[in-house]
Amino acid sequence: MSELNIPKLKVDKPVLIYGIIFSVLFSYILFNSVGDRHLYVFFIGLGLGVSLYQAAFGFTGGWRNFIEKRDSKSLRAQIIMLALAVIVFSIFINSKSFIYDGTMIGAIAPVGTSVVIGSFIFGLAMQLGGGCGSGTLFTAGSGNLKMVITLIFFIVGSLVGSYHFEFWTNLPSMSGFSLLNSFSKIQTILIQLSLLTLIYFFISKLDFNRNNKITHSDIVSNSSHDFIRGPWPLLWGAVSLVFFSFLMLQAAGHPWSVTFAFGL
Repeated sequence: MSELNIPKLKVDKPVLIYGIIFSVLFSYILFNSVGDRHLYVFFIGLGLGVSLYQAAFGFTGGWRNFIEKRDSKSLRAQIIMLALAVIVFSIFINSKSFIYDGTMIGAIAPVGTSVVIGSFIFGLAMQLGGGCGSGTLFTAGSGNLKMVITLIFFIVGSLVGSYHFEFWTNLPSMSGFSLLNSFSKIQTILIQLSLLTLIYFFISKLDFNRNNKITHSDIVSNSSHDFIRGPWPLLWGAVSLVFFSFLMLQAAGHPWSVTFAFGL
């Protein structure tokens, strides 16, 4: 997703009021149609959207800035988010949910030709379109017309992909693998945290070599952060995304699926 520079502005009260009214009406319809579990997922989705927007949490822009300028700020925030998620998810995966009567599972899928080709196409399109799945959604929701166009073609692409999905699944691949199936929870956490720590210091070193300085506190605070109006420091966004992702795991029974609905 693209990283936004959000100025400190007054709250747009009409938009806020309409948003609250729509959310209340949709919540009522959702609760009466499919029950409270989907209602929880909707509320958690709102929390994820607010977190992404308020923190301008960037994936697309973060990687582009690192490749072009060796600016590792966003990547370091992403690594911290992943580290927190590793700890929380490794503990709770394969355990009972406290929201519904079921076991929470991880997202395990084969790795093969389709992943290699698909990730290249997605990475290229992500840079051209200005956002990944979650970034496209929260920027389109904020009124960015360009990202509405990106969202439309995102849905078209997902629909086309679902049409010949069987072709891709029949290509050579390796079966999915989960560390939790081979190691204890503690070992799983330590292995992943060790790798993430190495990556963190590696990209920090590249940043320092190019720019001659690096301040790790740049993801902890900024000069104009405001909890209501934003923008939040990236660390706030990382913690908030992990928190709501954990709630999504509890409510849905599996990790947050950003673009699964596009193919529908």
